[in-house]
Amino acid sequence: MLTERDLACLQEGKPPSDPQVLGEMTLGYELWPSLVKEHYLDFFIKEGGSKVKILIGKEGSGKSHLLKLIELDARQQGYETVSFSLRQDFFKFNDMVSLYRMIAEGIDVKALSQDLARQFAIFMGYQDVYDGTKTVYEMMVEEGIPVNEAKREFIKGAASFVKKADLPPGFKSFVYSMLKAMLESEEECEAILAIAGEWLKGKNLNRNERSRIQAFEKLNKGNARSWLDALVKVLVLAGRRGLVLLIDDGEVITDINPETGRHYYTPGAVKDVCEMIRQFIDDGDILRHLFIVLAGRPEMLEDMKRGFKSYEALWMRIQSGLTGIERFNSLADVVEVDKYFNLLLKKYEVKNELNMRLQTVLREAGFKRKMKKGIKIPQTGSILKDTVMEVAWLATRE
Repeated sequence: MLTERDLACLQEGKPPSDPQVLGEMTLGYELWPSLVKEHYLDFFIKEGGSKVKILIGKEGSGKSHLLKLIELDARQQGYETVSFSLRQDFFKFNDMVSLYRMIAEGIDVKALSQDLARQFAIFMGYQDVYDGTKTVYEMMVEEGIPVNEAKREFIKGAASFVKKADLPPGFKSFVYSMLKAMLESEEECEAILAIAGEWLKGKNLNRNERSRIQAFEKLNKGNARSWLDALVKVLVLAGRRGLVLLIDDGEVITDINPETGRHYYTPGAVKDVCEMIRQFIDDGDILRHLFIVLAGRPEMLEDMKRGFKSYEALWMRIQSGLTGIERFNSLADVVEVDKYFNLLLKKYEVKNELNMRLQTVLREAGFKRKMKKGIKIPQTGSILKDTVMEVAWLATRE
């Protein structure tokens, strides 16, 4: 159901959050998004692969919409998804520690705990009866096993479950503490989970808090990449297929802040961004179950002083993904969204088709089309964006 919040997004030319609305207004799903689902989400990333994709296109070409589609498909396939825009003032994309924290902040620790408990129940042989309402420990006791023996078996099983996971010591302690918290009272369990969640997000803990979960390693520049790798492994241990990271508005690295008159990113920070992306590309054979999609306008690549072209080590790795011809390469590492849009123009009467689909969605959601006196509908010059904004601005709740 289309919400007022989603309507506000459409009025700004942004994709809605509602999966049904997003799907119904999508043109050309079969031209690229379905291939991403089939080739990467259904197979390559699920089987342990790692990939970086770069979406490049002009303002209003549909980059944000494509990111939303990937996010929707990934969630439906059982992936953990984290998405954000580089226009968020509190985050800079040139620091691996900050990136890790940004990703970890997007993880629902309580849901992660529940999924780890479910996988542990399967490990202990309770897959057919475990429904999450009781812990494995409670089920063992109710089966007739003496309390102390059940507790010992639970602790022994948790240790074995963690031991089989390919995790560094701190993350093994994290998982073990999440499981062992089930033996405690509800209040104590919540307290331990809260501490474990803060540790996972790279927050500073005092000595007593670190002792309670036996996780003493601290997040820093030297271990941030290994922490991200370990985080993905924990997600897979909890039953997720992997992590899909979606980053929008990458052109910010070249932009000037209108309030200060200065670039958002210094030349040194731009180099750090490029080096981090290069490392993700080069570590494709080392990282597992990780799919990164970065979207931005052409200057993100083309700017000779601040774009990816300015950093030869990165440019050498991605320039082969640019075809240099009008044909759209659906499996290229650099996805030229403008060429994808040209395919849409050949297959659809884009403006009319999108107009009709959106009006149908709005009508079914209880909106009617009404001209309003004095209304000034924004114009950007993008067929897609302008069509979406016009339909949304003329929508009135019946």
